[in-house]
Amino acid sequence: HPKSATFRTMDLVGLDTFVHVADTVYHGCPEDEARETFRPPELLLAMLEKKLLGEKSGAGFYRRVKDAEGKKSIETL
Repeated sequence: HPKSATFRTMDLVGLDTFVHVADTVYHGCPEDEARETFRPPELLLAMLEKKLLGEKSGAGFYRRVKDAEGKKSIETL
């Protein structure tokens, strides 16, 4: 099974990319009964406004940090 779950995968891909794909599906399927599933939640839109795009901006749902000894870890925001 994959090491990264949904939110970590979104951080790796980019939250902006995720929202773009979700918007494309939402607007491309006006008659689909599951259409609302693809409307991005307000939390994601707020994160985009704050430029929290994931790995490409340095932070999203997670952030990579180094401690005083230089050991890397992933911090949950």
